[in-house]
Amino acid sequence: MQCVIKTHLSKLKNKLLKYFPPSHDIRSNNMWILNPFLPCENHELSLLNESQLLELSSDKLLEQSFNTKNVNQFWISLRNEYPNLYEEALKKLDPFATTYLCESGFSTLTTIKTKARNKLDVEPTMRISFTNSIEAQIDSLVKQHQDQGSH
Repeated sequence: MQCVIKTHLSKLKNKLLKYFPPSHDIRSNNMWILNPFLPCENHELSLLNESQLLELSSDKLLEQSFNTKNVNQFWISLRNEYPNLYEEALKKLDPFATTYLCESGFSTLTTIKTKARNKLDVEPTMRISFTNSIEAQIDSLVKQHQDQGSH
């Protein structure tokens, strides 16, 4: 029986490695996002971002701040001081945030759509629940917008 279990686990491990090879692990080059104060050399960052990360990682006050906040709060607090690193970190953290927002939106919807409120139009209520948790990046949107030329 023990041999059968070992064989099964070995096959399962091989199948998982086929689907999720270690070379494609997104964490390997992005550990600086989860903890910028750990020594790590393989970041795949631009020279500017690498120097900013070096500067950030040597700041003891920021390290204390990092220890009192979660990862998202920490990077948001650095938006103005290290905008390039903030943008890079946001690109990697964003998929998790959007998944969280989707789940929390569904949870809000199930709370709103009870039997007592089943005919209620949920759009305005849902909009309010989402806007409280998302901070608009208006400056970034304005920079990306291209004015329409006149005829």
